[in-house]
Amino acid sequence: MDIVITPNKLEGRIGAISSKSYAHRMLICAALADGESEIVIDNLSKDIEATISALTSLGATIKRKDNIFSVSPVKDEKDAFVDCNESGSTLRFLVPVGAALGKKCTFTGKGRLPERPMSPILDLLKANGVSVNDTFPIEIDGKLSGEKFRIDGSVSSQFITGLLLALPSTGGGEIEITGDFQSKSYVDITLAVMKEFGVDVTEKDNTYIVPRKKFSSGLFRAEGDWSNAAFFLAAGADVDNLNENSEQGDRKIKEILKLLEKEDEEISIDVSDIPDLVPIISVKSAARKGVTKLINAERLKLKESDRILSTVTMINNLGGKAEGTENSITICGKGGLRGGEVNSFNDHRIAMSAAIASVYCTEEVKIIGAEAVEKSYPDFYEDFRKLGGIYNVL
Repeated sequence: MDIVITPNKLEGRIGAISSKSYAHRMLICAALADGESEIVIDNLSKDIEATISALTSLGATIKRKDNIFSVSPVKDEKDAFVDCNESGSTLRFLVPVGAALGKKCTFTGKGRLPERPMSPILDLLKANGVSVNDTFPIEIDGKLSGEKFRIDGSVSSQFITGLLLALPSTGGGEIEITGDFQSKSYVDITLAVMKEFGVDVTEKDNTYIVPRKKFSSGLFRAEGDWSNAAFFLAAGADVDNLNENSEQGDRKIKEILKLLEKEDEEISIDVSDIPDLVPIISVKSAARKGVTKLINAERLKLKESDRILSTVTMINNLGGKAEGTENSITICGKGGLRGGEVNSFNDHRIAMSAAIASVYCTEEVKIIGAEAVEKSYPDFYEDFRKLGGIYNVL
C-alpha cells in the first residue's frame, strides 16, 4: 500500500495503544503460569498476533473476547512448529522458553527475521543440554539444564529476556551478563512483568537470580506504549494513558523532545538504550535548526531494516541533510523539510516517522509500503487522521 500525505498540523488527544513490550511478556508468563489468566490488551498488532500464534503452537490455549485474552498454560508435550512471522521478540523470547519446556521445536519466520543475530542464545542452549542446528529455520531438541548461565548483553537484550522468562520452568537459576549491556530498560520491563506474575528476580551487579517459583495466574493489563506514542508526541499532539513512571525506556521521548526545542546549537544523544526512537528523533532533529548527533547506534543495523541506512535515506529524500556511519547518525537541521517520496523499507517505524515528517514539510509526502505500520500499530493512520492528518491511499 502506498499513500500520499498532504502537510497539515496535528493537534488534539488520542489514547495510547497497549505496550507491545508488556503484551509479549504478559502473554508468555500467562502461558507458563499455574492456572488460567486474563490479560487486557487494547490493541493488537502483527507482532503480538505472532506471539499468540507461537504460544498456541507450543501448547497454550488463548481465547479472545473483545480486549480480554484468556490464557490457559502450556500442557502438552508434543513437538511444535512455531511461526514467528517477522517478530524478533517472539523468536528470541520463545526459543529459550521452548528449550525450558523440553520440547522439540522448529522456529521459522520471514522478512529480515532469518538474518537477525541469534548466536548468543543458541550457543548458550548448546552448552546447557539442548541440541540446536546451525541454520534457519532454527530446530531445538532437549531440555535446558543448568543453574548458572553467562550471556553477552551487547547484541540484544531480548536474549536475556528470553532466558529470564524460561528459567522459572526449569526451577530457577542465575544469569550473568557479560560485555556491554545494551537496552537494559527492556530487561527492566521483563522484571516488572515477572514480578506482577509472582516471580521476583533479584538483580545484583550484572547478575540476575531467578527464584525456584512458578508464575502465578491472575488478571493483568498491558500499560500504554511510549514507543508508539512518541510519534504523535513529536508532532505536538497529546497522548493519554501513559505511565510516567513506566519501566519503558522510550518514556525518555518527552525529555528528548524538550532538548530538541533548542535552536542553533549542537546536540548529542546516546541512543544505545532507545533504538526504537531513532527514526522519529531524526525527523524532529531535521525540523529544528542545528546539528544533532545520535551516537552508539550500531545495533540499529540489525532491526526490521538497517535503520541507520533507512533513517538517513528517509531524511534526505524529504529534503533534509543526514549522514550515517556504522554507529551514528548526524542530522543538520534546516528548520523544516521539503517533502518527497519515502520507501518504508518494510519497517513500521520508518513508515510512521515519514508520516509525522509531513507536519514539517511544505510539499506532499509519498510513502511506499505504508502498510508496514501493521507490525506494531495497525490503527496508526486512523489516529493520524483523527488528529488532523490528511492522506490518500494510491
